[in-house]
Amino acid sequence: MKNLPKDSRSQEIGRLAARALGIKLPKSWIETPLAGDTDFGIDYTIQLKSKENFVNYSFYLQLKGTTVPSYSVDKNYISHDFDVATLNNYYQQEPLVMVAVVDLSENEDNLSDCPIYYFGLEDEWFSANEEKLEKQKSISIKIPTQNILNPSLNVFNYYANRIAEKIAVAELKKKIQIPNKTIVESIELFTEAIIDKPILLKLIELKSEAPWIDNPKGEVTTDLKYCSDLLENNRVLEAKKILDNLEEKKCSFTNHELAEFYYQKANISSYEGFFDNAENLYKLSYEKSHKERYQLAYLQSKFKLDSMPSKAELEEIVNTLDDGNFVKCLIKAKSLALLKKPLEALNFLKQKYPNEITAQMGICTIGELYQELDEIIDKNINLNFASERKSYDFYSLAARRYFHKSSNQTGIFGKTLPLDGLANYDIEGMKLSYELLERAWDSAKKIGYPSDVVMLMDISPLIYGYFNKLDELIRLLDIILIERPYNKEIIRPYIRILFNSQNYKKTINLIERLEGLDILDADECGIKILSYSYLEQYKQCLDSINKYESILINSGKDNIPVIFCNGIEIAEAMFNKDLVEKYENIVKKLPEGEAFLAIQKFVTASNNDRNRRNEFAQDLYKTYLELGKPLVIAEQLLPYLDPHEFGTAQQIIELAEQILNVRELRKKRYLDLAQAFLTTGRWKDAEKLAEKNINKGIAISKWKLVQALALKKQGKVGMAYNIMREAIKEDDTDQLNQKIYINLCFSLGFIEEAIDILENNLVKIQDINEKIYIIRSLIEIYVKNPNYISKLKIAILKYGDLVDQNNVQQEGDYLQLCMLYTPFENDKQIEYYQERSNRYFENFPDSTILRRGNVDVESGVENFLASLKKLTGVTPELEEQWESNKQKLRSRELPVPFFMRGNFLQNTRDVYTTWMLSKCCKEEETEYKITHSPQIETKVFFRLVESSNIILIEETSLLILNELNVLDFFLKNLPKFSILDSVFKRINLTTHNYISPNSQISGAILRAIQNNIEKLSLIDDSGDNFFKYDCISESEDGLLLTDDLYLNILMKQHNSNILSANVFNVLDYLFCKNIISEKKFFEKIVDCFSLGILSFNIQFDFLSKLINYYLGRGNIESYEDTNFKYVFDRLLAQANSFKDKLNIFINMFNSVNIANLSPEILLSLISKLLEYNPTLDPQDVLNTWLIYCGIQREIRIDADNLLSNLHQELWFKYKQVVEFLNEIPYKNEFLLEEVVKNINNKVKSLAFANLKASFVKGSGEYQYLESVSEDF
Repeated sequence: MKNLPKDSRSQEIGRLAARALGIKLPKSWIETPLAGDTDFGIDYTIQLKSKENFVNYSFYLQLKGTTVPSYSVDKNYISHDFDVATLNNYYQQEPLVMVAVVDLSENEDNLSDCPIYYFGLEDEWFSANEEKLEKQKSISIKIPTQNILNPSLNVFNYYANRIAEKIAVAELKKKIQIPNKTIVESIELFTEAIIDKPILLKLIELKSEAPWIDNPKGEVTTDLKYCSDLLENNRVLEAKKILDNLEEKKCSFTNHELAEFYYQKANISSYEGFFDNAENLYKLSYEKSHKERYQLAYLQSKFKLDSMPSKAELEEIVNTLDDGNFVKCLIKAKSLALLKKPLEALNFLKQKYPNEITAQMGICTIGELYQELDEIIDKNINLNFASERKSYDFYSLAARRYFHKSSNQTGIFGKTLPLDGLANYDIEGMKLSYELLERAWDSAKKIGYPSDVVMLMDISPLIYGYFNKLDELIRLLDIILIERPYNKEIIRPYIRILFNSQNYKKTINLIERLEGLDILDADECGIKILSYSYLEQYKQCLDSINKYESILINSGKDNIPVIFCNGIEIAEAMFNKDLVEKYENIVKKLPEGEAFLAIQKFVTASNNDRNRRNEFAQDLYKTYLELGKPLVIAEQLLPYLDPHEFGTAQQIIELAEQILNVRELRKKRYLDLAQAFLTTGRWKDAEKLAEKNINKGIAISKWKLVQALALKKQGKVGMAYNIMREAIKEDDTDQLNQKIYINLCFSLGFIEEAIDILENNLVKIQDINEKIYIIRSLIEIYVKNPNYISKLKIAILKYGDLVDQNNVQQEGDYLQLCMLYTPFENDKQIEYYQERSNRYFENFPDSTILRRGNVDVESGVENFLASLKKLTGVTPELEEQWESNKQKLRSRELPVPFFMRGNFLQNTRDVYTTWMLSKCCKEEETEYKITHSPQIETKVFFRLVESSNIILIEETSLLILNELNVLDFFLKNLPKFSILDSVFKRINLTTHNYISPNSQISGAILRAIQNNIEKLSLIDDSGDNFFKYDCISESEDGLLLTDDLYLNILMKQHNSNILSANVFNVLDYLFCKNIISEKKFFEKIVDCFSLGILSFNIQFDFLSKLINYYLGRGNIESYEDTNFKYVFDRLLAQANSFKDKLNIFINMFNSVNIANLSPEILLSLISKLLEYNPTLDPQDVLNTWLIYCGIQREIRIDADNLLSNLHQELWFKYKQVVEFLNEIPYKNEFLLEEVVKNINNKVKSLAFANLKASFVKGSGEYQYLESVSEDF
């Protein structure tokens, strides 16, 4: 039958293969056939049993039968085709895939004799055949004929090991996964790393319990890595040795190892400064391995300080280099910047790597994008960087930028700058640059001084040199040169530093290193020659000049004449006339040759005859003028001039100013210039110079001394004292500083602050004059403090041992101290004192220090007084003059300022005595009183306090403000104040004179001044001027605070630009500034009227404030019940005429709130006024008061009431008082008639206008006044 199923041959072979498998199937296999195509075989899932019959594992078996087997020639393999799709499917499902082939060719009918060959397809097989498995439908598998399947076959252990491997791999996958990468990506990277660095497998073999990897010793890669580590720690010489050892076996290196070898050699060349050689080595490295590490290093090496890639190379980099990583982008950005496309470069880098700020800074620096660079620096200057390398880059570039800004961009354009810098540098910017540079060097140290540390070498000498800190830089460079002894990029600037620091031996040593490299330039030749000269190795000096002669002459350098002049001097000394003539001819042909020859002549003459050096210096100065002031002579001449002599000091200033146009001065020369300013009285210039050098941090102690002296000379003793107090704390404070500080302490009254220094110096000082000075100073201190009484006595006796007994001043001083403090401990000392006293009076009978005289105590009072007067120098003529002065002072014929009264009166030794007398003298003794100076307007006083060049406080104001206990408050709130030097000395001397009855007064004033000492300026009044205050410049603007009218008048005659104010201005100022309360304010005003002041000058608005405060309150019936009594009574008493008294009474109401005053108070005031004119009717006083008080007030017509409220208020008060006075009510018209009678013709229009303003227009009163005013 044709339509029945038909069995194919392939199916039959498949069944036969399955039957054969059933016969030979191992016992431990449990087979499960899989559905599918059975042509030539069947697929199975096989489960494996252990010996214990546990079913553990499974795998796939693809069985095939064949009647035409394909054996290899040697019968070791049988090959058969298998379906690729099935194999791939099974492989992706994890279990092992096994193939088996049944050879049915010879025993098809006897299946037990048919061999079955098997083969497990491991991962390695699938990897090896990956391409075939992807492209082919079937694959031929070679199966070893030794793999025969039989019932005893046991693959359980084999399979168990395979599964254990897979579990281990799974664990490995967990451990090696890289963050932000998939496990597949991680495994791929791990695989690439092993392929790239096979040493990783060797590292794994090393067993170590440490939590790090140890490189296997003896391996090439280990040595290369060690070399890299050494370089990172600045151990260049050791790294070089390692590479030298590897050189011998480099033929056995892999290409990768060889690339790294050349890479490390290139790094060493970079560290040594051989950048061209480094570039060649980087190129070799890249040729051996095209890895990015070597490619990018080669590209980077093309960017050198002294040469950059060509335009074509830069364009090729930009066009061919991809953006794959940061370094590539950076190289690309550099190239763009060098192609004059800096903004494009910066934007490109910002877009790709916005957080790489140091790279952006580098592009800004290359492309001169200074605004963008400044913005980056300002934004990130306080940033904590992720790595020390980033810190190094930032601080290096930021320091460079601040230097260029501070030097006005001078350093950018290749101009040679002096190590000391230029005078126009911005100091604050330079300080910041120095601070950043220090941080850069610190970071450089931490990262092993990288090869690009040379980029610090151009600015470091200039910045460290400017701040006189080259020693710090020398220490850094010495460390680097230990490992890089031939790095010319470091040696070249270092040579200049060493030469500048006078380290000539080391200078020569480094120059010879450069000479060995055959790279010596003219500057270095000259430095070597001069170094030999300074070392007094004159033969080598001449030999070097001869050796380098052509180099020097052809260089065109400005300093070449110096070298040949030096040769002239040496040749002359060695009697080599021909050489002298030769060098002279050379110098004459060089620029400024005459100037250099003049210098050489001066130096030779000075060395031959040092006693005439000043004469020779003046000759050179004349030559300097004749030759048009060449700079080279100015520089040479400056150290030879004496800054203490006025004439040469002026020359120093002239020369220094010329040099400063070109460069800064050296430290010693700056000190000479400062002394020259002090010598010539240019105090302000000396102060500025000191400020500059203190700001630079150079020799701070010395410059603080200069600053203090300059300030003291300008009268700013308070500031000078504070500066010296700081300077005295410095470790390097010298004896001169201490002495000046002690003098300032004494001059400013800070006596006890000097005690520790004085006592300490007393131990170490040997000079007798210094000891005398110290002991006398200590005596001054001991006198003031009872705790030092025992020290005082010992000091006086010691002082007596040291003083010169033949010196009238010293011996008299000692004897006087003995008289005052009796320091003697026994009779022998007393006898010795008496002997010295007798001898002193014999030798110095007219001494002004101590004089002996006879007083007649037995011949009556008159003779006693006569003898006493004779002893004290008082003559009848002098007494007559005193009496005349007294009468003239009382009559005001002799307008002598208060502080000078002691020169005119008998009973006043000084201003303090006069002050004490002024407070307790009789009314008629006006010679002791202060005639009061005017008060100025409040707003004017406030303006003067804030803006005046000078605020001068005179003694009367010091005394009054001290008496009121407001002096300290006032000085604290002043921006500055000045006092005459003689006034301050008088305060100081009086305070520290323990026998003075006025020491407490002067002491309180002194303490207030000391509390504000930094604001004090003393004005020198040491000239012959008798008035003293005319020492103020006639053109000076300012404020004079004085309560002395006579001094004020004299001051105005001398300088009308100086405005004066009195104590009331001060009190008003303190009150307005909320420094004293309202209560204290008015109390202090009242207290003034108890002082010894005549003709008080107080503005009427001030009096109005007093009236409002004291009399404007309720429940007061009489002014005498208030403190205003002391003011009003005193003012009336001092007014000369009744008219003056009436004027005071009327005007003091100009801004009083009239409504608050009761009739009783007003009448009590009028009653007091009428004590001086009892016949005057009070009504007339009130009428006059109304008229003038109305005139004092501005008319302001109220829109609602149609009158002036102030004038209406005044009228009501007037009417109220009149009615209270007469106890009768009055009509307005009646009272107006009385008032009109008192109107003065001079003020009639104003008077009527003010009266009419009190009433509504159209009212009866208004119409009356209008009609009367027309007829008046």
